[in-house]
Amino acid sequence: MTAHAVELDRGAGPSRIAELATRLAGRWKLGLRAELTRYGLLRDLTHNFAAPGAKIPLAVRPLADRDLPALFGHAGPESDLAERLEVAWRRAFIEKGARGGFVAIDERTATPCYAQWLLSPRDNALIKKLGGFPPLADGEALLENAYTPPAYRGLGVMAAAEIIQHIGARPNVSLAGLARQNSLTV
Repeated sequence: MTAHAVELDRGAGPSRIAELATRLAGRWKLGLRAELTRYGLLRDLTHNFAAPGAKIPLAVRPLADRDLPALFGHAGPESDLAERLEVAWRRAFIEKGARGGFVAIDERTATPCYAQWLLSPRDNALIKKLGGFPPLADGEALLENAYTPPAYRGLGVMAAAEIIQHIGARPNVSLAGLARQNSLTV
């Protein structure tokens, strides 16, 4: 996934100025001073865990540039601010150099319906640049920036995708912000 791909994808979605305006509106909404709380969730991958099934058939593969329009192209000016912010956050994450994205595909239509980044110790420079995350040790992974487009929410896609199975990590750390309580619902 490249920042260049994000730029190319913007032709189908909001302009760069509109996206910056969205990000500024989101920051303004937080106020002059903001305190953010994150919860770290640890999962020991040496213990088996049966993921719940989704309500649709899924396949998981690495995220490709061609997936961006289906995942993020819907968040135009008509979308509410919260949705535009969610999409802008993921685009900025890609622009900062995020690698290791995975996508769940709706097998009925071959449409990308969920994305999440699986970061490993090789991504510690990015993790440091992002701030708010601990560096990863060998054998650890961080799941970050999970996103489901509105049309696929409520179908159990996130829990069923099991992105973490795609690398050989021991424990897995996933951080969820206090405002993202949906990420904490099982």
